[in-house]
Amino acid sequence: MRKYKQLTIQISGNRKTSNAIDTVRGCTGAAIRKGGCYGSCYANKMATMSGVDFSKPVRNVLDEAKLKKQLANNENTWMRIGVAGDPSLNWKDTVRVCEMSRRAGKVPVLMTKAWVKPTDKMLKRLAKCKTQLQISISALDTKKELDRRLTTLAGYGSLYMKGCTFKITTAPFSDPKIKHKQDDLMALAKASKYKVMELPLRTFQTSPYADKIAWNVMRKHVSPITGKEDNQWTAGMLYEPKNFIKKLHRNKARTYFLCDEVTCSECEHACLTK
Repeated sequence: MRKYKQLTIQISGNRKTSNAIDTVRGCTGAAIRKGGCYGSCYANKMATMSGVDFSKPVRNVLDEAKLKKQLANNENTWMRIGVAGDPSLNWKDTVRVCEMSRRAGKVPVLMTKAWVKPTDKMLKRLAKCKTQLQISISALDTKKELDRRLTTLAGYGSLYMKGCTFKITTAPFSDPKIKHKQDDLMALAKASKYKVMELPLRTFQTSPYADKIAWNVMRKHVSPITGKEDNQWTAGMLYEPKNFIKKLHRNKARTYFLCDEVTCSECEHACLTK
């Protein structure tokens, strides 16, 4: 398996989105868990199919002049930062990309599992450019991982509460301890003043966590791109009505919604930037 080739940081896209920016490609999560986070990381799967070792992240290089031009020519109103790798593994350039995105009139949406905590100064810079910070958590996270992610979110919340999002990966767990932990995390998120995003786990029956899933509740995942079933399984939304995506429910600073039912361009929520 080869390592990623170091590239210049740029806006890229696929069939789902055209506003992706990666300051890093690859993630240390794949070195900790077989198959990447929760054994079901799609970016890890695609990298492996291409002969790339996703567990060895590579920082991309920031060319500000080039990125500035791309931002000016991109039609999207927001930038999705952290798609093929976790941006917390390159906070220096990640913060700068968020600042540049905002200066270009784009809302920076930063998606991370916070493998590395940002400094207080970095958090202040992110808050100044009104970055939307989405911290991904799950009941499968270790205590150390959860502590780091929750403290990062709390630190940012003290600076820019409206920019904080609990992004909770959910699944119908057969293990009662894990299910209880998931219930507690969702209750914690909803009791907070932050936005809450439920991301149903898409997994495989060969996942290392397969024995912890209640498969009788799972169904074949339908791709929002092709409209057809693929080789992944999901239970859909577990904590809100199944038709929740049809309406945008707001409660002051909080918004709850389901991710992964439509493509980014079709989604009315635009990662909570609207």
